[in-house]
Amino acid sequence: MPELDQRARGGDAKATRLLFDRLQECVAYQREDDAEIRTRVDASYEQARLMQQKYPHFDIGHPLDDSWRNAEFSRGVDLRERCGALSRGQIVTRFDWAALALSQHDRTMTIALAGIGHLNVVGIERVRYADRLAEIGEREAGELGRLAEAGDLDAMARGALMHAADFISPVPNDPFQGYVYAYAWTLANGSTEQMNHLMDGLALGPLSAEQVVRARALGQALYQRCCRSKPSS
Repeated sequence: MPELDQRARGGDAKATRLLFDRLQECVAYQREDDAEIRTRVDASYEQARLMQQKYPHFDIGHPLDDSWRNAEFSRGVDLRERCGALSRGQIVTRFDWAALALSQHDRTMTIALAGIGHLNVVGIERVRYADRLAEIGEREAGELGRLAEAGDLDAMARGALMHAADFISPVPNDPFQGYVYAYAWTLANGSTEQMNHLMDGLALGPLSAEQVVRARALGQALYQRCCRSKPSS
C-alpha cells in the first residue's frame, strides 16, 4: 500500500482512513484457502436468501445472484493476499494512522473510533502498546469534546456512550463526562429510551446525587453554548 501511505502522509484524510481500515481488517484475520472462502460466501448467500424469503420487504443491500457471490469470493481472495503480505509490525502502524487522523481533526475518523470495535486491539497489543493506546484515547476524547462544543450531536452521543462504557474503549472511562454529554444531547435532540437508560444507570451507579446535579448543570451549559439556537437533527 505504498501509494496510500504517501497520500496519507501528504494529508489526504480519505487515504488515511482507507489505510487504517485496510490494516484493521487484518488484525484478527485467519487465513482461508479457496474452498474455505467459497464455503463462507455460500453460507452468507443462503442466510441472506432465507432472510429475504422470511421478510420479503427486507433490503439486504445487494442482489442475490452469482455476480454477488463471485464478487464476495474475489474480496476474500484479495483480503488473503493483502493480509498475508503484511507483518505484525506493519499492522500495528494502524495506531499511527488513527493518531494522525485525530491530529488532523478528521471528524469521520473521530466518530468512527468512538464506535464499538472500530479500533480492534488484540492479545498482547493491549500491554505492549498501552501508552500508545492511552494517547489515542486522550486525543479521541479531546476531539469528541471539540466537536461537541461545536454542536455535533453525533459526537455527543458517541462521547456519552464511550465515556460511560464498562467495556474496553479507546475513550477513557469518565461516567461524569458521559452524563454531561448525554444530558446535553437530550436537551438538543429530545429524550430517547437509550439515553435515559444510560443516565439512569450512571445516576444509580458510579455517580453520586451531587455529581448528577453538577453534570446536569454542565450539560445545560454545553447545550446553551452550542445548540440552543440550532435545529434538532
